[in-house]
Amino acid sequence: MKAGIVLTGGASNIKLLKNCAEKIFDFPIRIGYPQKNKISTNNNFEKTNYSTAIGLLHFGKKYFYTHKKEKNSKTFFKKWLHKIHNWIKQEF
Repeated sequence: MKAGIVLTGGASNIKLLKNCAEKIFDFPIRIGYPQKNKISTNNNFEKTNYSTAIGLLHFGKKYFYTHKKEKNSKTFFKKWLHKIHNWIKQEF
């Protein structure tokens, strides 16, 4: 059974792209939208334009929480970013 391909991002709005991709890849194609329960209540983020960015943010969040052990061994760069982050929080 074929799994299919998901088109995301602003380019997925191109007219007839889905039909063309189905002919080229010979796979089922669908357009990916952000999951409504995982995004802001702002309706603008429900568009395909943001699906890639929102998906990458969720992936990054999941990656961050599954690799907490590595977080403890901070590199010089991470320590530097942490100091800048704390400074910005204090200033604003």
